[in-house]
Amino acid sequence: MGAVTLPLDAKESEQEELQGLREQLVSVDHRFAPSILLETTDDQIHISGAIRTSSTFYTLNNEKQVEKLKSAKQHNDILQLHGIQVVGSSRQFLREYVFSIFQTKVLSVYRSKETSVWLSQSKKKQKVKKKTYVRVTDPDNDREIRRVQKIAVRALYATGLDYGMVTCGVGTSKKISIVQVDPSPKLNEDLERLFIKAVSDYRKRLRKSSTSVKTIMLGADPEFIMVTPKGSLIVASKYFPIQGKIGCDAAWLGDNRSHKPIVELRPDPTTDPLRLSVRVYQCLLHAAKKVQHVQCKWLAGALPYPKYPIGGHVHFSGIEPSFQLLRALDNYLALPLVVCEDPRGKDRRPKYGFLGDYRMQEHGGFEYRTPPSWLITPTLTKGVLVLSKIIAGNFEQLMYNPLSDAGIQKAYYDGNKAVLKEWIPDLWQDIKRLDDYEAYQNVVDEFFSFIQQGKTWDESLDLRKAWRLPPYHAKKR
Repeated sequence: MGAVTLPLDAKESEQEELQGLREQLVSVDHRFAPSILLETTDDQIHISGAIRTSSTFYTLNNEKQVEKLKSAKQHNDILQLHGIQVVGSSRQFLREYVFSIFQTKVLSVYRSKETSVWLSQSKKKQKVKKKTYVRVTDPDNDREIRRVQKIAVRALYATGLDYGMVTCGVGTSKKISIVQVDPSPKLNEDLERLFIKAVSDYRKRLRKSSTSVKTIMLGADPEFIMVTPKGSLIVASKYFPIQGKIGCDAAWLGDNRSHKPIVELRPDPTTDPLRLSVRVYQCLLHAAKKVQHVQCKWLAGALPYPKYPIGGHVHFSGIEPSFQLLRALDNYLALPLVVCEDPRGKDRRPKYGFLGDYRMQEHGGFEYRTPPSWLITPTLTKGVLVLSKIIAGNFEQLMYNPLSDAGIQKAYYDGNKAVLKEWIPDLWQDIKRLDDYEAYQNVVDEFFSFIQQGKTWDESLDLRKAWRLPPYHAKKR
């Protein structure tokens, strides 16, 4: 079964629509279509009657990405590039899980169950184990399933798909391996219903107006570390509480879990990215006063101290995560940051800083976790926060996806600046054509100019100097 073309509009009743989708998307042997193309009229591909939507929104499971997965080697190479473990020659697992996934939504979970059966061999009978799969009715209450499904969603995203079935194995030492990412799975009646409903809901979302940039709430929790003049790591929890606007990350130093070395800023969220950058500065200023008696340097970036990677997570509320949004953030934010990063920072990836890294939050929003700590300078801080807002509010209109190419992905993980830098003019120009660019023009241009000029941050420098914080005498800002 090849790609299926569907109209964006559904003129029949919901029940008739779902039945029609089943007839078009499910083959006679109960396999789901590997790729879906949504046909649109000229009126439908405009937002607010004027702005064209990126064509990527009308393709689910790009055929080029599907084709790559037909090769077991390419399938495994792609996943390993993203830091995802794949099954080896020996398929020895304690348990296997099968996840049906549509973008960030897990539609169903099945878990393996081994039962003993007797097989007749010549004149002897042999007892063997037969593996069956049972539907998990309440997966959210199972800690192992929650952990494995994060890897499953990550694997689907890494392969460039939008939907599919991901089989995972849990081995000894709780190691998780991907067995297969299948873009055209064979489905039972229940799974057919779930996938068809997901496609129907996706079409409905496309027909609605896009999220207004004004309603998106932005937050952040950038990190930094402190080191002594001789370069030793300082225990941040000695000076800052675990919780609060200036607190500590959960990572600990050595064997003592109460020793937290990473400082984490938690400014109050706001719809204004420039106001958020001011709140970041206020947090830094407060932190500087608390440790003004301590001889140390403040370091930010990706990996300013060995074995302690740090991040600059950006939080979003008022908008749901989708693979298209995550891809836009990867291409228009994470990619440019690699071009100007300290070369030592590449070692943060792919364990951290992998593409599409996100986490849902209790408040209903989500955090984008891919970027390193952008506290290096005010220019980078303002640029990251403003771009995060612009991208989230306009991601349907952004046209470029260079990271869909395996070569560009490899350049990202390897920190190959020369390859990635070639994309900066196109990404910058695409941002410029958005309506929201004008309001933040100076900040956006300063950010991209910094990158285009080939500037690189130095993770060994005290960030307080760039921010004019004590002991670097602050001037009026």
